[in-house]
Amino acid sequence: MDYPKINQFSRGFTILELVIIVAIFGVLSAIAVPSWLGFFNRQQLNSASNQVYQAMRQAQSRAMQERETWQASFREGDSGVQWAVHRSSLAPDKVAWNSFSNTIGIDSESNLPRSQGMYRVRFNYKGCPVYNPTDTCTNTTIRTKGRLTLSSLNGGEAKRCVIVSTLLGALRTSQEQATPDEKDRFCY
Repeated sequence: MDYPKINQFSRGFTILELVIIVAIFGVLSAIAVPSWLGFFNRQQLNSASNQVYQAMRQAQSRAMQERETWQASFREGDSGVQWAVHRSSLAPDKVAWNSFSNTIGIDSESNLPRSQGMYRVRFNYKGCPVYNPTDTCTNTTIRTKGRLTLSSLNGGEAKRCVIVSTLLGALRTSQEQATPDEKDRFCY
């Protein structure tokens, strides 16, 4: 029985062709991986920022429902950044803490009040941000601005912040900007 002859060019790839394919794959990976990691870090920051916003909203809502001062607290610990919503009269060790991803950190530009190693924002029975439980929404000594800024511990310039922007407790989110503005509306 005669077998057909196999053409020498149809036997597979040469070493040179495989090296070129591997080199092209390496270059494409070197370009794509940092972009993907940056995207992933920004998504984690967006998620954490949304949790901060929701925690502040929940504290504000609970304060108005129960007619007493509630607060949203944020702290950095060995297991990363944690948050809790609780009555302002509760001690930190009596609070149920929730954790963000361990790649999220509280940025140094955060300017919410600090007490007992926690950043906090308190809301009185009217839903206004306050220092003391007896403050009212018309008291001009009340803190009218505060910001909790989150950044990625994996590097990068991305920042996300939640801002308490008015005397009545309006909350909003923002992201990093190249230069500060005089109205302090963004993260920097």
